[in-house]
Amino acid sequence: MDEDRAQQREQLRTALRACGADLTLFDDIFLDKLWDNYYRSVRGLQDARHESLIAAGLPLGLVDHISRLQASLGDGGARSTASAEDPTAAYLEDCLKTPAGGRGTLCQLLLHGNVEALWQCLATPVTPGLPLPPLAAQLPGLRHNLVPETQQAAPDELAMHVYSTVCDNLKPAGAGCSSEMYTAFLTHRLLERTLWLIAKHRKAAWLEMDRNVAVPVEPQRPAFMVWVKKALLFKGQEKAALGDLRLAVDELTSHTTEAWASGLLPTVQRPCMLAYAAAGSRIQFFCLKPAPSDNTGGKGSGGGSGRGRGSSGSGSASRRHAHAEPISNVLDLSDWEGRRAAVTATFNIWRLLEDYAESGQPAPEFAIGQSIESAGSHVSFHPGYVRKAIPQYREIHERYVSFELLEKLYERLQSPQHRHAIIKACKPPRLDADGTYVVHLAPLGTPCTGPPDNEEELAAAVAGVLRGLAALHAEGYVHRDVRWANVIYLPEDGRWMLIDLELAGLEGCDCSRSPFPLRYWSPRTLPLDKKYRAASDLRMTAEQLMCGAGSFSLSEAGVDLRDKLMRAVEEDTGGSSGLTAEQALKHPWLRR
Repeated sequence: MDEDRAQQREQLRTALRACGADLTLFDDIFLDKLWDNYYRSVRGLQDARHESLIAAGLPLGLVDHISRLQASLGDGGARSTASAEDPTAAYLEDCLKTPAGGRGTLCQLLLHGNVEALWQCLATPVTPGLPLPPLAAQLPGLRHNLVPETQQAAPDELAMHVYSTVCDNLKPAGAGCSSEMYTAFLTHRLLERTLWLIAKHRKAAWLEMDRNVAVPVEPQRPAFMVWVKKALLFKGQEKAALGDLRLAVDELTSHTTEAWASGLLPTVQRPCMLAYAAAGSRIQFFCLKPAPSDNTGGKGSGGGSGRGRGSSGSGSASRRHAHAEPISNVLDLSDWEGRRAAVTATFNIWRLLEDYAESGQPAPEFAIGQSIESAGSHVSFHPGYVRKAIPQYREIHERYVSFELLEKLYERLQSPQHRHAIIKACKPPRLDADGTYVVHLAPLGTPCTGPPDNEEELAAAVAGVLRGLAALHAEGYVHRDVRWANVIYLPEDGRWMLIDLELAGLEGCDCSRSPFPLRYWSPRTLPLDKKYRAASDLRMTAEQLMCGAGSFSLSEAGVDLRDKLMRAVEEDTGGSSGLTAEQALKHPWLRR
């Protein structure tokens, strides 16, 4: 008890020193009175009321001294007003201060994957404490771990959240409560809702969260995901049974283990990923690092509680892409101590994520594990591939191109001669039972939203598109939707690639009836007979990629190639005499 008192007094002296107080006036008995009445931080001292300090048993002279400190801080009145307007935000400001080492200190823990330091970080008590409503202040065992609201600028919303998550006697997993949904309910209340509440009051525009609730569930997506400026820095896997913690860890290490797709930011150091594995009412936090080159890992104990004993599950060596290092003990969420530790860890995870967000780290163009909707398609990004899904394919999309044609097209493009020319299907496209068209595509690249900033890069982009068209045309197909939205940049290779074949057709296909013409065709995209040939792809390349090319003017050579591509449809007679993509690739503008 004496040791606890000494620590409390030292913490309070630190707060008083920050306010500019004369510490010689504050005998231990007065420090104890301040602490016992929950004036434990700079914020608490700033917001303390004169009459409340008198009621706490402090002498009038000391109360006047504290009042003068409040006035000398300059913004005390404004901050008190702010506290009254959003006391939870004010309280969180105290809880989530910039690290003592300055901005970027915690970010370095993520960049270097310092397991010992991360363990210590997650276990760091929240200061001044996790608040509780006044009526809950006397709950047994809580006095030195949680603090009740004071009457000054009480953080009502945060206090009620802590009470509902930590103090509620949640029923442990058992009969009728042994499902993944029950596990998800626990982690949602303790982790996700805590992060959501902090984000709401901190106005954190850099944070995105999602759960894998697609029907059917995408097996490669984690159960829970948190992105910081599109970098996946925190995720979770959840299982129903208490004994499945090791299985949850195995999935952590084999599914979506990179903060962003390899090759998108080739010169940027990727941070480690924070994660949790939950099974029934148990949870454990981990730091995920790239797996050793020999694909072997330390022997796990199935989630043993010993600190620093390695991953609680090694998984299949052939499937594992990361190594899971524990950064917490296994916590029992059916016990309030375990729930308190989980909420404390979540607060500290926020501090890590916020420091990363505000440390100026480069951000990828898109988020691994995230799903977006684009022109009627559902697109999700995964390490090494993109999953594209088109619902109701037969009813809606097949009027443009048949599923059977796309099957054959992707099969033909697997030829070694087209290896680096155009987007590929990792495995044949399929039609699911609900009629959804699904295809996994590679490689991943940065989507283009318009032309590059200079002519040299524009020439490289046009060359990449023409290589893709040459591959399509060689197999007897046409693209029919050449534009910047269907071009990606591969930073690691420094080249551009044509994508999105779901509007492709056969060479010479009849486009005289609905649903044609397509949205981005010009009146001169089709020849007079309304049959879409390879020459129409070349004209689209000129119109969509080389006309109005940003802030620079094309050189004479660039204008020459553009004019040739623009005339391709007019000069095409339906035979082999017109300009081809293969021939265009030999133009001097593209061979500089």
